[in-house]
Amino acid sequence: MDVKKRIAELEPQIIAWRREFHQCPELSYQETRTVQMIQEKLDEMGIPYMTMEEGHGVIGILDSGRPGCSVGLRADYDALAIQEDADVDFPSKNPGCMHACGHDAHVAMLLGAAKVLKECQDEWNGRVLLLFQAAEEVGGGWEEIVAGLEKLGGVDKMAGLHVWSQFPTGDILLRPGAVFGGSDAFQITMEGKGGHGARPDLTREPIKAACDLVLKLASIPSNFYNVLDPTVVSICMVSGGTAYNIFPDKAVMQGSMRYFELDGGDKIRGLIRRMADGVADTYGVQAKVETIASIIPVYNEAGAISQAKAVVEEMDELKLHMPDEPISAGDDFGMILQKYPGFFAILGCGNAEKGCCSAHHTSTFKLDEDVLRRGSEFLVRYSLSCLA
Repeated sequence: MDVKKRIAELEPQIIAWRREFHQCPELSYQETRTVQMIQEKLDEMGIPYMTMEEGHGVIGILDSGRPGCSVGLRADYDALAIQEDADVDFPSKNPGCMHACGHDAHVAMLLGAAKVLKECQDEWNGRVLLLFQAAEEVGGGWEEIVAGLEKLGGVDKMAGLHVWSQFPTGDILLRPGAVFGGSDAFQITMEGKGGHGARPDLTREPIKAACDLVLKLASIPSNFYNVLDPTVVSICMVSGGTAYNIFPDKAVMQGSMRYFELDGGDKIRGLIRRMADGVADTYGVQAKVETIASIIPVYNEAGAISQAKAVVEEMDELKLHMPDEPISAGDDFGMILQKYPGFFAILGCGNAEKGCCSAHHTSTFKLDEDVLRRGSEFLVRYSLSCLA
C-alpha cells in the first residue's frame, strides 16, 4: 500500500473525526460519550475491541493471525475544565470544558492509522493494539491500559504521540531518555495554635511557618538538588485565616514539582519533607506533607528512538526538531513505558500564520490540522517497520 497516498485520501475524514471529538469534550473519568464514539468508529472499521471494566479505556485489536511483533499505539482523550475562547468553527458544545491539550487530535490520528493498518492487514505479521486511554490529565488512566494489556499478553513495542503547539507543524521531537518530566502535586498543612492578632506570643502561628517554608522550598532546585537536572518546585496556592485580627489554627499550601531523572522524585520528596519538618520545629507547629498525584518522567528507550528516527527519514513532511531538549510538561504515558518500553514522540502543531500558537491548557489553544495526516502516517509507518 502507498501509505502517504492513502493517508492523504483519508485526511478529510481524520479532520472530521478530530472536530467531532473537539465539540464533545469530557473531563477525566467522565468520558462516556467519547468512549461510545470510539467504539462506533472501530465497529465501522470492523476492528474488535475490549472496553475496560471501569468503562473508560478502550483497546482495539488488530491481529494479522500470523506470528510476529506486537505493537501498542496509545492516544489519550480526556479534556480540561476550561471555557473555550479559541476562534474555531467547531467550538466545544460543553460549557466550561475544552480540548485544550490536543487529545482530540491524538484520538483522530490513531483512528486514521487504525483504518489504514486494517486495510493492509494482509501485508503485515503480528498484531497492533490500539490503546485509547482515559484520564491522562489526572494521571490515573494509565492503570486501566496496563491492566488491559496484561490480559492481552502485553506488547513488544510501545509508541505514543503528543502534539505540541510550541513546535512548528512538521517538526517531531524524538529524544532518547527523558522527554517529558516527572511531576508531583502535593499539599502541605501547617497546624499550630490560633489566637488573637494582638498576642502572637500566645499562639503558634502557621501562616509565618508557611511563608517561611515557601521561600525555603524555592531553594531546592539550586541549592539542594542536582543542578544538571532541570527542576521546578512551585507553591501556587496558600490559604489560611478568616479575619485580619485572628491567627488561624492552620495554613494550607499546594504546589508541584517537576524533574527529569528517574530517581529524582524520591530525592525531592525527601527534601520537601525535611524542610517542612525543620520549619515546623522552628515555629512550634506540626507539618503534614501529602502527595496528591504523582507521575514519573516519560523515558524513551534509545533503540526505539533510533527506529522512529529511521521512519522519519522516509517521510517528506516530517523533520527532527532541534535542539533536542526535554520539555517540562508531564504525561502518565511514562508509567506505561515503565512496563512496556518504547517511545513518546512530540509532534509540532504550531502555525503562527493560522493563529495556532497559544500554549496548551489555555482557553485560546488551537492546533494546525495539517498535523493530523502527518501523525497518522508516522504511526502507520512505524507500525509497519515493526511488523514485517
